Amino acid sequence: MYDELFCNNLAKLFYAIASIDKVVKEEEEVFFKTNLEKQMKSFDYFKNDNMNMIFSEFNSLLNSKAEPNECFKDFRSYYKKNSNLFSQTIKDSIWKIADGIAASSAGKNKSEVILLAKLKQDLLG
Repeated sequence: MYDELFCNNLAKLFYAIASIDKVVKEEEEVFFKTNLEKQMKSFDYFKNDNMNMIFSEFNSLLNSKAEPNECFKDFRSYYKKNSNLFSQTIKDSIWKIADGIAASSAGKNKSEVILLAKLKQDLLG
């Protein structure tokens, strides 16, 4: 049900939140990896392979220093075209992870708050 494209776009979203302030702090990366596992493992259909794809894409984006706004735009475009893949439970999990990444290191800054507001608007729809 959840393919590589789905996983890559989740990675882009979480990377965008973590890197929008131009640096991915260790606390943000640790929160992301720990909480992705906690949130997504509760879905029977979300397998370890999916988790590995998300982690791999996140690391690839981090290593290439991908532009966070472009990653966020990519996620939004994918989300709008494939909203049927996002149950309310998955949306709630995505929100918890994204909000937690932003709050994990000395609170949320202005750029994180702006991205989170856009994400919330999309998820509430």
